[in-house]
Amino acid sequence: MQKTKEITLSKKECELLEIFVANENQVVKREDLTKQVWEDNGVIVGRSLDTYISKLRKKLQEDTSIKLTNIHGVGYKLEVN
Repeated sequence: MQKTKEITLSKKECELLEIFVANENQVVKREDLTKQVWEDNGVIVGRSLDTYISKLRKKLQEDTSIKLTNIHGVGYKLEVN
């Protein structure tokens, strides 16, 4: 049995992960992620999405059954084995 480890996520990381989990193994467009997580606040920052994806990847990297993949020019995909 695999030991579970608790990781702490920021509000934005949590919102992103929630979207990925709801769309497991499906490509989620960059625009959709940006719109859902940032646009409500009236602020969209260009590289914010990439920064948060990078942070999320680092926090999830210990679990080999999940992978956050970049789909070039389209968006991202949470791959779950």
